[in-house]
Amino acid sequence: RRAARGGGVHVDVSAAAMRELRASGVPFTVVDDFRAARARWLPKRQVAPTDDDDDDNGAALNFGRFFAATDEGGAARGASGAGALDDDWATEAPERYHTYAELQHFLDLVRNECGTIARVGTLGQSALGRDLYVVKISDNPDLNEPGEPEVKVVAGQHGNEAVGRELALNLVRYLCRAYRTRSRVRELVDNLDIWVLPNYNPDGAEAGRKTNGNGVDLDADFPDQYELGARFDEEAPPLDAELVRRREPETRAVIEWHRQRAFAAGVSLHGGALAVVYPFDGNARHVNRLPSPTRDNAVFDALARRYARAATALAEQSPFDDGVTNGAAWSLLYGTYADYAYLWAGSFDVTVECSAQKWPDAERLPAHWHAHREALLRVLSAPLAMAVAGVVMDAETSQPLKARVYVEQAGGGAGRERAPPR
Repeated sequence: RRAARGGGVHVDVSAAAMRELRASGVPFTVVDDFRAARARWLPKRQVAPTDDDDDDNGAALNFGRFFAATDEGGAARGASGAGALDDDWATEAPERYHTYAELQHFLDLVRNECGTIARVGTLGQSALGRDLYVVKISDNPDLNEPGEPEVKVVAGQHGNEAVGRELALNLVRYLCRAYRTRSRVRELVDNLDIWVLPNYNPDGAEAGRKTNGNGVDLDADFPDQYELGARFDEEAPPLDAELVRRREPETRAVIEWHRQRAFAAGVSLHGGALAVVYPFDGNARHVNRLPSPTRDNAVFDALARRYARAATALAEQSPFDDGVTNGAAWSLLYGTYADYAYLWAGSFDVTVECSAQKWPDAERLPAHWHAHREALLRVLSAPLAMAVAGVVMDAETSQPLKARVYVEQAGGGAGRERAPPR
């Protein structure tokens, strides 16, 4: 109405809202298009990427590797209970455990209902040939936008720890449905690249067992600093190709995923206990309950407490003070995902033991979701609240540069490199 009287209205809009505004026919003027300015930093988008394309330049996603078209590698139409699954989309936390076929149908709903901010694809296949589906949620999901931190939620690494898988699916649904109505969700989606791997071990999930189709514990399958004969206080050496080839197909797919991304932080959802655990999970002396802190222990502790303080039931019922512990101080493990992510991918990941029971009655799933929703959102926002993000550019050409970023520790001295060259 003010515009009709000639006064005009000044508003900030998201990319999705801008598309709707253009389609509406309402006259408007762009006063300051920050997105257009950022777009000038981007290399030209790849038109027809192949598996041989180098994605390290920060250009558009390699769809040939990560994302299938809507009808390629997608859901099995007519999956059991499809009508009920459609109804579940309007429910924040359904009382349902998803089978593999039902998860595929859920991902079809993500494609259809959330296509402006979400992309669904696969990292590869499991030992028994099931797809390792991944969802990316961002305001411009087809691009890697400079300056936007990448974060991730991973669930289902142990197939018999089912609550985490449902939390991850609920998170995808929540972000999709709340993007237009909740400013906090909109801020996260507009300023982050959020990745969700909800069913890391589909073979184990279908069989109701911990291990994958080859009987391997996938959270003990990663290269480990002690396996290589040393503790890495500085930058870890590149992984030997043969060392990676010996891993399970799920592990190899996740290593390749991390090689192509630059994750800042993440959450790995497990079950069977109540705790937020951070690296290292192993120690040089192979002594159980002997703490093994990283050089970034203060950051890990802060990130873990950021989760635990928002998941009050977990913190109150956990055997650990405030629900937080170093991994090796609790139970000695080697070859874990969190240790790998920190040493070789520069990502701060905490492992959340999110439920005392690994597979509780489905009627309890909504309570688990409401107990963890705030904590998940707080960890996703951690790179915006606890870190510095940006683009290193050439002073003369304003083009982005591949750069190594070091953080100087309190008291002087160079800290650990936190970002691989991009």
